[in-house]
Amino acid sequence: MEHKPDAKIWSSVAIAFFSLILLAPSASAEVGGAQTHRVEPVVPGQFIVVANGGFDPAQIAADHAAIPLHVYRVASRGFAARLSELQVNRLRSDPRVNNVVADRRVTTAHHRPGHGADSGGGSSETIPTGINRIDAEGVVASATIAQTIVAIIDTGIDLDHPDLNVSTNCWFSAYGPNRSDADDGNGHGTHVAGTVGARANGSGVRGVAPGAELCPVKVLDNSGSGAWSSIIAGIDYVTAKKKAGVNIKVANMSLGGCATIVFIWCALEPPAANDSCGAVGETVQDPLHQAICNSTAAGVIYSVAAGNDNEDALYFVPAAYPEVIAVSAIADYNGKGGGRAKAPRGCNYGPDDSLASFSNYGATVDIAAPGVCILSTYRGGGTKSLSGTSMAAPHVTGAIAALELMEVTAGPVTAPRDLALKELIKKQQSDPACGFSGDPDTSHEALVYVGQPNASCN
Repeated sequence: MEHKPDAKIWSSVAIAFFSLILLAPSASAEVGGAQTHRVEPVVPGQFIVVANGGFDPAQIAADHAAIPLHVYRVASRGFAARLSELQVNRLRSDPRVNNVVADRRVTTAHHRPGHGADSGGGSSETIPTGINRIDAEGVVASATIAQTIVAIIDTGIDLDHPDLNVSTNCWFSAYGPNRSDADDGNGHGTHVAGTVGARANGSGVRGVAPGAELCPVKVLDNSGSGAWSSIIAGIDYVTAKKKAGVNIKVANMSLGGCATIVFIWCALEPPAANDSCGAVGETVQDPLHQAICNSTAAGVIYSVAAGNDNEDALYFVPAAYPEVIAVSAIADYNGKGGGRAKAPRGCNYGPDDSLASFSNYGATVDIAAPGVCILSTYRGGGTKSLSGTSMAAPHVTGAIAALELMEVTAGPVTAPRDLALKELIKKQQSDPACGFSGDPDTSHEALVYVGQPNASCN
């Protein structure tokens, strides 16, 4: 999620870029307390219908004269549709239906710090500060990277960007049936994709896993708007591909919204004892959580933004889910450890090598990454500098793509995630050369690091 300075946010349960953008609330910036987070309204007349196991969601829709916007069969089971009040009431009485949940808006308040001009590519390659900071400049295109596909669940990807290896066989759009519909008309998804895997080709920028094959999963439109129902459809697609043998190792989700709603306010994610992968008792209250749990069980690792509200990330999903890797953002201005750099003009989000002033924090955050003044690819073939936890998460996603992880085919749903974290945590937050300051809680996440464990960050 990008960060927007000097703006109060109205947190919403709808999905919003954890870049200052789509915080289902209208995510925008630093706020005083989660109790001030208002949720955005539902999408009028639009619902997510969760089916009980074994029943065909398309048949249920047909029996109720509903025209599905999306049908879920793998990560979730059900459909999304525009429904009348009568249809909703009848569906809730149908024994094949587990629950009917109101769909919610996703909006974007896209922000770019006043640092650096938009670029058209360039004749020489730039190593972004974030890549330097985690010592990823030495990562080369390997067999592991070549065999890995990374799903970017976002606004799509610029399909023709010369610095990106965009898949021709793995793509999804909630807005049309053709691959061209997965093109990015917003820029956010392309920026995320570049940090993950921009090519080492002598021009543009370099990503953490250079040349990784990128699967655009467009769940937000060109204005940065969308809904929970589209996000779940994207997760369903990724999970189906994984189960069909496509090697999607990791998915990036630089977006988020309220964990729970109490009246019109955002509330904390329910404790694990009261919330089993989105289900409270036998009823699925949170279809997004259910979808991510099932996708993780299929072997997909989710790297997600922690959020930009300078709040406990337990208020925001998917960061609050224990099955994902939640990523906070640090301010780094020179690509080196030690905290000795000055912030560039127009891009000051705290002292060098400190937790970014906008970043969420807390026990649910697993790892940190650079997320301030990050230069990456952008729509139209060029580059742009952006800040936010949206920019931090793809550093972790790229690092996972480059890891040689044993394929996990059985066991707890968190097994792939736990394996990845074990490999990526090499430098503790307290390390004077590689760590960072300013974490306000007692759960001190490490900074992602891909260099040698005994190497210096200076």
